[in-house]
Formats: sequence, C-alpha cells, structure tokens
Amino acid sequence: MLVPSDYHQATLVRDRLEQEYKRAARELEAMSGGGPMGLTPDAVRATAAWRDAKRDSDAAFASLRAFNEVYVRRFKREIAGERRHRRNPAHERGGHFRIQGEGTRLVGGEFATYSAAATWARQHMRGFWTVVECDRYGNPLRPLQHRNPGRPGFDLRRYGDRMLQWHSGQGDPIYAVGSFALDGKVHPSRETIGRAQSILESLSRDRKLSARDQRDVKLLAEQTGELIGDTEDRTLDPFTRGYLEAALFSSNDESDESGGEPLDKNYSIADFAPEAIKKAIADCARFQEQNAADLEDFDEEEAGADFWFTRCGHGVGYWDGDYPKPQATRLTESAKKFGEVWVSVGDDGLIYTTS
Repeated sequence: MLVPSDYHQATLVRDRLEQEYKRAARELEAMSGGGPMGLTPDAVRATAAWRDAKRDSDAAFASLRAFNEVYVRRFKREIAGERRHRRNPAHERGGHFRIQGEGTRLVGGEFATYSAAATWARQHMRGFWTVVECDRYGNPLRPLQHRNPGRPGFDLRRYGDRMLQWHSGQGDPIYAVGSFALDGKVHPSRETIGRAQSILESLSRDRKLSARDQRDVKLLAEQTGELIGDTEDRTLDPFTRGYLEAALFSSNDESDESGGEPLDKNYSIADFAPEAIKKAIADCARFQEQNAADLEDFDEEEAGADFWFTRCGHGVGYWDGDYPKPQATRLTESAKKFGEVWVSVGDDGLIYTTS
C-alpha cells in the first residue's frame, strides 16, 4: 500500500479510505439481517448482489487496514501530537475556556486549556460550576463535552481544616486527606481517599453525634468522594497514561456497523471504569518491573503507548524501528506474553477492558 510521505496528504488518503469502507459496510448492512437472531438468511447470501457487496466491504476494509499499518508506523509522532492538540479544540480555533457559575454567569477570566480552567474553578468556586467553550469573541458555544462537567467545587483549605477536626491520629486516612488539602505536599492514593470517605460516611450515621455534626460529616464525605474522581487521572505514572491514551486512540466506540468513532474523539482517561484503570496500572507496573533495564533510556509515555500497541498486535510498537536491538526484540516478546486486550463502552458510558 502506497502511503504519501507528507502527513497531511496521508491523512486525507486515510480519511478517504475510511469513508469508502464505511459506505461499503452500510451497503452490506442494508442487505443483511432479517433472519433468525438477526443473521443474514442463506437465500440472501446466495444472491449475486449480496456477494458483490460483501466482496466490496472486505476489500475496502483490507485496503484501510493495510494503509493504517504503514500510516501509524510512519507518522507515530505526528499522530500523538495531533491527539494532544485535540484535547484543546477551542484554543486551536482562537477561542478559550470560561467557567460558568450559577445561572449563566461567566467568571474567572479566559483559560487556554480545559485543565487550567478546571483547576482554577476547583480552587475558587463554591457550589456547582461547568467549563464552557467560547469562540474568539467570548461567546459561549456549548458546555464542554466532558464526563464530569459541573462537579461541585469547594474551598480546599476550609475543607482541610474541617477534615482535621475528625481524624483519630496521623495514620488515619482522614488525616492524610485533610493534610493534603491544606499543604498539597503528599498526595494521598485513591484507596486512602476512599477509606477516608467510608469512615466519614459511617460517622455521619452515628446517632451519638448531634444533628449538626452529622450534617457536617455527611458533607465532608460527599466532598471527599469528589476528590476520588480528581485523583484517578493525576496518580497515573507517564507509562500507564501513555498506555491508556493509546487504547483510546486505537479503539472505536462501535456505535455503528462501521465501527463508529475513535474513542479519543469523545472520551478521555477519566472515562475508564475503575476496574479497567486498576488492571491497566497492574499490567503496566508488572511490565515495567520485568523490563526496567530495557526501558530506562526511552520516553515513558511513548513506551507505555508502545506496550499497548505491541500486546494488541497493532501495526506499530517496540518492533517498528524506534527501539534498538536487542531491546526491541526483548520488549516485543515480553509485551506479547501479556496477551491482547479488547475495549468496549458499557451501558453506563464507562470504558471497560477484557483480555
């Protein structure tokens, strides 16, 4: 398969091949089905029209797959850069992000990225807030399509002070979370925050406490739960982050018969189910431990992405020429031993993995 040497020209070819495959797949789908359990009846399969549509669909898919094998390997860095830019679409178009508070009031100035806007809001906003995308003239376009828009913000220092009123000692999870809220020095793990939330929830049901104290502890438990979502993404090491970004980039949401949209177009790492995150962390930690010597000279995030690509049999990975031998061979063999992983979007909107 001939792939243009220019990235933008190659991307145009890739898009054309993708559209051809989707069109062929839709034509085949229109002729299929109607049998038991939605299967295509043998009488339909026997027709020349169905066989022609099936041949065209298979050929279009084969062409797209052959092109992508070369395209992804040749333009790995360009694709990664585009994926990073895609996270900040408003900034690319000359726009920016704002914080929408109660009602339609926009506050907090202009921010170049979503993360900068969200960070400011978590530090300064009370009550509910949403990050909105604005055009270059400051007009709101729409609420940003993020899985957790409008997470309640709260005053971290006040929250920390109140948390430390309820701890039972320096080894207490409540103490660990409250101390971090005050000084930001030692970030507690997700498990520690979860234990703190469980303790607070139990306290909120303690009849020995006054009604006022029960309400106060219940609010602390709710706010502690919010921190769990914020912590999930921040506590990932670069290798695991690259691994999960590659999973999003190389997987589709299967929203239609042609495969739907790439996951990284509408989802982020924050959308992985907790068990999927836990499995990714475990696999990445084990792979890094087993191959520490071979990985030490390479970019952690790119190496994590190549772990995903290699174990799942994509057309790019440790073997594609970016890693010197014999490290490339050893890393490839090690990654293959982990086996393939399949990604799917659940009915709850979260991303799950199976192996």
